[in-house]
Amino acid sequence: MVIMAITEVLEQVIWLSHEIGKEKRQMVILGEGNVSGNIGDGTFWVKASGYNLTSIGKEGFSRVSIEKILRFLDGKALSQEEVSDALKSSLIEANHPKPSVETFLHALCMHECGANFIAHTHAVSVNQILCSQLGATPFEGNICPDQIVVCGAAPAIVPYIDPGFHLAIAIRDEFRRYL
Repeated sequence: MVIMAITEVLEQVIWLSHEIGKEKRQMVILGEGNVSGNIGDGTFWVKASGYNLTSIGKEGFSRVSIEKILRFLDGKALSQEEVSDALKSSLIEANHPKPSVETFLHALCMHECGANFIAHTHAVSVNQILCSQLGATPFEGNICPDQIVVCGAAPAIVPYIDPGFHLAIAIRDEFRRYL
């Protein structure tokens, strides 16, 4: 990736946050979700904990080191306190707010899949199905004609795991199995 201006990427993730956070889109529930943008210098902006996508400004983002976050994923399992410490230690600037627990997932998507911008949403329509008695069953097959072109022959499905470090490890393992 070409290194983008730090402020340019920040402006883009703020714009993306506001767009996906719009209530009419129904991409998020109560403004929840996460957004990140790769700067291209080994760091990225990620939404900090406790900020709402619809109203977030530059103060709601943290700049973190991809390498530091990935090192934690390759190490031992972390407790909640260790996860909090890991997130704080990954900050490029110590005065930035604590990054979201989903920072691990964002770093993983950038590293494993080459993503430059990530929007992790809680789409109302998808949650209506996943939280029903059917669970992931409707997604196990093809649900639209071009799905196989975009997603491959079979979807990667990860069972529910609390957000954060352990979910990122489960998704990493599924990425590596799937890709």
